[in-house]
Amino acid sequence: MPKLGLICILLLTASVWAEEPPIGYVKNVTGEASVTNGGKVIKAEVGSAVLKSSVLRTGPKSSMGVTFKDET
Repeated sequence: MPKLGLICILLLTASVWAEEPPIGYVKNVTGEASVTNGGKVIKAEVGSAVLKSSVLRTGPKSSMGVTFKDET
């Protein structure tokens, strides 16, 4: 039984480590834009989290501004 408990703790800890903290947030969007995090595509909106591994895309005649945590 102690081994099962240890395995559960390791799995829970691994999921916490896997969560990536945001490095910035979408500041403004004009037109069509998306943020892809972990393979999940979401419509970019003001306040959407941007992770180090995020993929940012804009459509034709569209733009997206991002403010990073270091204010750049």
